[in-house]
Amino acid sequence: MRHHSPLPLPLRTRSWLPGVASACILALGFSSGCASGGPRTLVENRPYPRMRQGETLDVQVYRRGTTIDITNSTASTLGPGTLWLNMWYARELEALPPGARTRIHLSEFKDQYGEAFRAGGFWATEAPDRLALAQLELPPGEGPAQLIGLVVVGDATGR
Repeated sequence: MRHHSPLPLPLRTRSWLPGVASACILALGFSSGCASGGPRTLVENRPYPRMRQGETLDVQVYRRGTTIDITNSTASTLGPGTLWLNMWYARELEALPPGARTRIHLSEFKDQYGEAFRAGGFWATEAPDRLALAQLELPPGEGPAQLIGLVVVGDATGR
């Protein structure tokens, strides 16, 4: 004797989806909040500095989805300073020794109004921003403040 389910198969399988989706969102929130260690000092309410860019250093900035990798290929320590993307979004950058690499989540970059760089990703509701320009603003030390260009190697936004 065969027993038939009162509900068609698609309705029975959909009943567990909201619970699984909620668990995934919750897990993603906990893991993303702890993984990056949180942003350093954010440069909110500060517009892009209106100064001329000086030299461009052999420091590669490569976009990998929602993060960027910065590799210092120079013979000297880079920074600390303010890292600017697309002349709009900023984040503090700690000193990066020669040959070192760091990975930063793009959502840690904020504009003067507190809005984050649109990094994209699975849950994104808008198209991601392209990464076109990266510059490091060095604070005044021995001389005036400087704006140094970095080499943007690629923009793998997936668009």
